[in-house]
Amino acid sequence: MPGFVEVTTVKMVCDSQVRHSDIRLSTLEVMHCPRGLERWPDLSVSASGRRTLISATTWDAFDQANKPKDLENLCREIASARYLSDPVLMGYMQWHLPYITAEDYLELDPDNYRQLAKVSTARCSRGILCPRNIKNDLVLYERLIVARTFGPFEHQAYVCHSLKVRNFSGWWQYRATIEGTK
Repeated sequence: MPGFVEVTTVKMVCDSQVRHSDIRLSTLEVMHCPRGLERWPDLSVSASGRRTLISATTWDAFDQANKPKDLENLCREIASARYLSDPVLMGYMQWHLPYITAEDYLELDPDNYRQLAKVSTARCSRGILCPRNIKNDLVLYERLIVARTFGPFEHQAYVCHSLKVRNFSGWWQYRATIEGTK
């Protein structure tokens, strides 16, 4: 359609902060995200269709950088979503799991965080929560492992205090567990 401009929207998917610390891990969903966010090494960016997920603990370089003209509005929306969100306080070894719902905790063992991380990974790969089907999520997770498609594994993490793993500070990124790397 000539002249049609897709509107970029930003929403907070999961926001967690380490209890007794200012280390915060935020995951945002961006609809119709233009290319270019990959230039900031502290951001984990993965795209699926028209949705892009961004997770980070360190936003300083992003916040202080001169933004290209085509990203100025998006960067303002990202800053606003982070500012307006109310992070959940997390203790040692608690998980940040985008797209995991209260129903998932009822259906799965709430103490089995590896299983919950698998479901979260599959949903991050799809970039969408619905339709909610844990069996299909686990099948997709196995396909991601076999294909070595690790981008969706960058958004789940657990609190590990004062450790830098990949591009997260104070959080152990699930991708590091899967790949066996820091």
